[in-house]
Amino acid sequence: MNCTVPLQILNYSIAGHSLSIHDCCGLELSENMENFHPFLTSGPAAPGILDIVIEDTLDFGKDFGNRILLSDISEIWDARFRFEIINGFYLTSILDESGGVGWRMLSNSDFSRSWISPGPKDRFNYTKLSWLIMISFGQTVLAHRTLLLHASVVMGNGRAFAFLGRSGTGKSTHSRMWLREFKEFELLNDDNPAVRIHGDGKVMVYGTPWSGKTACYRPIGTELLGVVRLSQAKNNNFRQIEGRSAFLSMLPSASAIRWDREIFDRMLILVQEITKKVRSGHLECLPDVHSARLCHDCFHKSGIGAIL
Repeated sequence: MNCTVPLQILNYSIAGHSLSIHDCCGLELSENMENFHPFLTSGPAAPGILDIVIEDTLDFGKDFGNRILLSDISEIWDARFRFEIINGFYLTSILDESGGVGWRMLSNSDFSRSWISPGPKDRFNYTKLSWLIMISFGQTVLAHRTLLLHASVVMGNGRAFAFLGRSGTGKSTHSRMWLREFKEFELLNDDNPAVRIHGDGKVMVYGTPWSGKTACYRPIGTELLGVVRLSQAKNNNFRQIEGRSAFLSMLPSASAIRWDREIFDRMLILVQEITKKVRSGHLECLPDVHSARLCHDCFHKSGIGAIL
């Protein structure tokens, strides 16, 4: 937290929210963070909701007190992940390959301001930097009626459908089947789209810089009309769900830390509102075009509107 004159300040707009990155390390982000390029703006289009400072050394100082470990479980980083609290600040760490000090991010209580320090041995690992920015963004946007959703999303004719499920369930495969069968549809995001409830009550879904292994970084949004949880099965079967079932279907895919009651409650409220406004379904499926046709046709018959 010693940076006084950043070498560069980059401004981005994601799902209509402005964020600024102050680079004090000379990481040449504009040249190397390709997934952020489409979201770059010439300046803050609106008051920013998130400020991130990247500096070489995070100086905790004696006033921060002892660390309390909240979690060391991560599907991405395995045993190299640490999430801790230090006197009201959150510390997110990705240890290096030998278990030593790596990339670290210190965030205030609502994640609206974060300080990121590169790992000494992998200073130019932009994947880790991008992931830390996603964590910070995902928490702070909850206060602005927006959440990151672990989903694959297709869009066409001004509407979108999000496919949820555990890793390996076939979300990306199902999206590809929609794109193959219904030419008016295209991919919006393949891993972490942002879902936002606007002032008029409309639920929109937006592309983000985080799209998993698929390079699909689109700075656009469209109305979200359907959310489908997928599960593998020996036969294709679709059923519409609502109320508590729809809420519980979306909940595991919504991003929020579970150790902060205020942040977590914001996420719960958003999931509840979204499932009241957006049609939900559960698709037991095979990884084939017939499942895509069934899902497409069942939403059509459910009164969502003509898809063909």
